[in-house]
Amino acid sequence: MKASPKRNLIVFVSLTYVLFWCFLGLTGLLISLHVPSYVQTVAKNFCAWTPTIVVLIMFRQLYPGMSFGECLKQNFSSRVGPSTFLILLVLQTAIVVLAVMAQWWTTGGTLNSISLISPSAVLITFVVTATSGPMGEELGWRGYLLKELSARYTLFVSALLVGIIWGFWHIPLWLLSGYTGTGLLLYAAYFLVSIVSTSCVITVFYSREWNLFVPIWIHFLFNFALALVKMDLLTFLGWSSLGYTVLASILIVIERKRMFERRPISAEREAFDQTVAT
Repeated sequence: MKASPKRNLIVFVSLTYVLFWCFLGLTGLLISLHVPSYVQTVAKNFCAWTPTIVVLIMFRQLYPGMSFGECLKQNFSSRVGPSTFLILLVLQTAIVVLAVMAQWWTTGGTLNSISLISPSAVLITFVVTATSGPMGEELGWRGYLLKELSARYTLFVSALLVGIIWGFWHIPLWLLSGYTGTGLLLYAAYFLVSIVSTSCVITVFYSREWNLFVPIWIHFLFNFALALVKMDLLTFLGWSSLGYTVLASILIVIERKRMFERRPISAEREAFDQTVAT
């Protein structure tokens, strides 16, 4: 018996959460066994691929009658102009600069607490960052979940739902952050606000062409900034969450017609849905 789309949604989210916990547990075991650092890095990155792994596990239920190659083609074939990636780079860089300047201002005009990673570490950080969440998560969060939700709700509601699901999926990482008490509450709050706001930013740009390179790029820039800039993490997350909230609010106002339409589906998306439904 064919599973309903609603049941598939529930199973996808549940399985993504459960497997993530399991993979993190295995990674913790490897760390406790003092395996080489590169093995630990690979294990940590593998955890980030959980949403994609669940898509592969459930593929026949999520995309009946479609091959995985066809699915990838649907998700990456639409044309996205280079200006989109440049605009996103400028906007997200501006948020990082805002966070750094805010830190400079709150510390009385000194930059002693702010630095960048060493030049020799930039390439490794780039590769590790790109091959973790940005490449590992987006086929699940945006390729499947956002598209499925946007067939039922407005893009705005879908963006919020994906952001909340995506945000709370990180609960184990919050608990492993090293923060306790008020610090942990602030870390979780800043992180969740940043994630939900980023989900809205992703949805605004991604829903124009439905090409997964767009959310991968936004996700990468968000994570790379966290790895590139060395400063107090709570401060950085706090100001970044403000920056992404302001950016998301402006974009939603500008794109309010699309974001609040009941079924804001492009021709490409509608064809995708019809393929999945057959």
